[in-house]
Amino acid sequence: KLNDKIKHIHLKFTIDDIKYIMLEKEKDLIPFLEKLRSQGCDVNDKLISKVFYTSQIEDDL
Repeated sequence: KLNDKIKHIHLKFTIDDIKYIMLEKEKDLIPFLEKLRSQGCDVNDKLISKVFYTSQIEDDL
């Protein structure tokens, strides 16, 4: 398994590098943001504005 082989990975990116974040359901947002905060990510309105949900896309189809 890949997870067994990778012990540590550090990615450097800014919020401007992110085009969008796709989550399955709206209830996934808070745990996702808490995880980012616990990893030291600056969670702000600019980041949150890039979050979309699969249900939004399914509704548009």
